[in-house]
Amino acid sequence: MKAKKFLAAVLACSIMCGATTTIGAYEQNSYFVAAAADIVNSGKCGENAVWTLDSEGTLTISGTGEMTNYFSNESPFYDNDNIKNIVIEDGVTSIGDNAFRQCLKLIEISIPESVTTIGYDAFWATHLKSITIPDSVTYIGDGAFMYCSNLTDIKLPVSVKEIEMSTFSNCTKLTSITIPNSVTTIDTWAFEYCISLTDITIPENVDIIRMEAFDRCKSLARVTFSGSVGYIGEAAFRECTSLTDITFSDSVTTIGEDAFRECTSLTDVTLPAGLESIREAAFRECTSLKNVTIPDGVKKIESSAFWGCSSLNGVTIPDSVISIGSYAFYECSDLTSITIPESVTSIGNTAFAHCTSLTNITIPDSITYIYSDTFADCDKLTITGYIGSCAEKYANEYSIPFIAISDVTTPIVTLAGDANYDGSVDMADAVLIMQALANPNKYGIGGTAEHHLTEQGKLNGDMNGDGLTVGDAQAIQSKLLGLE
Repeated sequence: MKAKKFLAAVLACSIMCGATTTIGAYEQNSYFVAAAADIVNSGKCGENAVWTLDSEGTLTISGTGEMTNYFSNESPFYDNDNIKNIVIEDGVTSIGDNAFRQCLKLIEISIPESVTTIGYDAFWATHLKSITIPDSVTYIGDGAFMYCSNLTDIKLPVSVKEIEMSTFSNCTKLTSITIPNSVTTIDTWAFEYCISLTDITIPENVDIIRMEAFDRCKSLARVTFSGSVGYIGEAAFRECTSLTDITFSDSVTTIGEDAFRECTSLTDVTLPAGLESIREAAFRECTSLKNVTIPDGVKKIESSAFWGCSSLNGVTIPDSVISIGSYAFYECSDLTSITIPESVTSIGNTAFAHCTSLTNITIPDSITYIYSDTFADCDKLTITGYIGSCAEKYANEYSIPFIAISDVTTPIVTLAGDANYDGSVDMADAVLIMQALANPNKYGIGGTAEHHLTEQGKLNGDMNGDGLTVGDAQAIQSKLLGLE
């Protein structure tokens, strides 16, 4: 009997101990289940890539190879406010087009070294604050970070060669970006409306900045071009209203249309030595611009280039310029004096109209036509030019005071027979004399032809001192034939 009671006690103790261990194990397991977030959704996002979303808002992309490229709103993550954090595991090689478009609560992402491509519009309108892009990434698609309005800074990997179209457009809190030397092109709208960006250095291997790349970056104060930039595209820095400092590299050959239009804080500009063309409206309405240094080598100042630069009072046009376009200096109301070099052959319609402070302009004999309103509303103007020139005719026609360029200030080369004043005597001189006598309105002094007779040419062509006649043309021919 006692033996049975003993065995019963041992059995009861064993059961209790076993029950205690089981309960303890159950409680411990329950603790870990409560600590781990529950998987609330999952699926495929590539041929060999899968995703899971847990209850705490972490989206995990795992597997191997590329993610699927989606159209617009077709991604399974489109406009998902439950996604706050993304972890992409090693093995995944791409982030698909439109992958996380409009995930408005997304603030953090981890990208592994296995990723080489970020597709277009991949993070469009997410709320990422910062992102580290690994050096394995060689391509970032159009609009990849467009409308990421909380993104404050970014460092691009050294493997990226092009900043594609609209990549960072409307990143309104972006204050700084590091562009590596590997980049050769900054594409259209790449940083437009990045209204907090203050400073940008274009690295040495960038050779082209396309249309509207930094358009309306209203806090941008400094731009430094280094290295090989040759072309600054249309409206590239338009309405960068805080811009005060531009450092050009001499490699720049073209400043595109509207490139710096309405940069209203810009006061002084020294254009690069390699510049060949200032395109239409390039500096239009830069209302604080006072001084512009145009280098020798520029051939054209195109239409509206400095329209409305109302503070401009210092500009020198070099001898390389051959044409000044319509409206080029329109409404430059502080401009007081300007000299047009002999190289210029055409001045466009209203080129200097409404330059209300302009008191003197020197116009060379190379100008053969002046539009009626080229100097409209220049009420203080006096024109300096050559006697018998188009400039004198214009001044007389519109009752503008005229000052003749005297022989003292103009070096004269006297060469008997050199009627076209080119420094040599040949048959062209005899031809010009005959043309001037036959059609003086076209080929005579102040004529409309590009190559017409000048006062000095008339003196040179008068071989016998009795005035210019057919006999002078014959005398030149005789001289050339050695019959004198």
